[in-house]
Amino acid sequence: MIRRLRSTEIDHVALIWYRSGLDEYDYLPRFQALDESEALKVFRNVILPKNQLWVEEKNSITRGFLALNNSYLGSL
Repeated sequence: MIRRLRSTEIDHVALIWYRSGLDEYDYLPRFQALDESEALKVFRNVILPKNQLWVEEKNSITRGFLALNNSYLGSL
């Protein structure tokens, strides 16, 4: 099921974003230098305010997300 992000899930989704970024953004040294607490701050202060966040949930487990800024897909 795809649905809007709940406020109680922000930290969990931020960690999904951070951990997947460590795997995928090896060409971005500034991202690689973030620790979990810094990544959470970036997620809360940059991604969250500028986007509508949607999550993918299966069996009550949030497994992924997407961030939409109007019609622009900011994060997946």
